[in-house]
Amino acid sequence: MLVDRELTTALGERPPGNGGGADGRRFGEAALAFSAGLKQVEAWGVVVRDVDSGICDFPGRRDGRDVYLCWKFGEERIDYWHDLEAGFAGRAPIDGTVE
Repeated sequence: MLVDRELTTALGERPPGNGGGADGRRFGEAALAFSAGLKQVEAWGVVVRDVDSGICDFPGRRDGRDVYLCWKFGEERIDYWHDLEAGFAGRAPIDGTVE
């Protein structure tokens, strides 16, 4: 992934037939913006598990222990949780006891 300005500039300077030019520069700028946005989301404490399917975990507590609240793109709200090691496959419905 393009993560710095120098790479974006270099891509914009390459010939269009070689993945560069104006289209390459626009792609590089979009990649930089996406990377910055993802870093900000992670700085808020969100763990992005899968960008393609939109799976995210949020730190939470349940019965006095650390867990993840789990959300997937398209779900109206956070309705699931799982143990730290369980992952998406181990998620279970929230029953109101998450702090």
